[in-house]
Amino acid sequence: MTLTVELPNITKQQKVRRSTVVADYLREMILSGQLKPGDKLPTEEQLCEHFGVSRTTLREAVQALRVAGVLEVTPSRGSFVCTPNIDQMFRDVAMMGKFASLEGQEVQYILDVLMQDIVALAAKAAMQTKRSLHQYFFVRDCSAEENEALERDWFKALILLAGKTFTASMVDAFLLMDKKARMARLADGDNVLRLMQIQMRLNASLESGDIESAQRLMKSYLKPLESAVQAA
Repeated sequence: MTLTVELPNITKQQKVRRSTVVADYLREMILSGQLKPGDKLPTEEQLCEHFGVSRTTLREAVQALRVAGVLEVTPSRGSFVCTPNIDQMFRDVAMMGKFASLEGQEVQYILDVLMQDIVALAAKAAMQTKRSLHQYFFVRDCSAEENEALERDWFKALILLAGKTFTASMVDAFLLMDKKARMARLADGDNVLRLMQIQMRLNASLESGDIESAQRLMKSYLKPLESAVQAA
């Protein structure tokens, strides 16, 4: 694997450990989806050359990410991106005092992690309760504000089906943090139609108990507007 995104200017980070800059850079690639669970990092030699750091510095960065539960390091095989531990992620964010300043990509990433777990559990709920999801479909002629409220109610209904009451407040907080981007999505009539179609397919997957399909559709649903248009 080759890293192709622009390098951070480590030489100008005078007051920050070089290993911290490297760790933050790799973490950002994971949060933005450029590196996905199961992906293998390039070799130590490639990473050292890419960042212009020593093996010692690189290993410090990798170790920090391993401790944070972001990477799994296997001797003789290499370093792999882990399926994120959401509890550990929240602890790290809280310790850094970063919760209130999370950026769009980070919010969307955390929402995706939370909702992947939610839909897997919701698919196992009783059929009668799963049918209640149909009352939350978007209305193309409604205002963005009305559809935004419907969207939040739909997420809450999914969480209720999953039996994860505590998660509801977290998801609601992240939805509010991402409200500007969500409103932009819901102000576009064509995009509302696309989201309605995904909703219907996702609800159908939940009713049939198809967890893999439901998770794939939720990931597609949560894509930022630009990414969704490009994918289409």
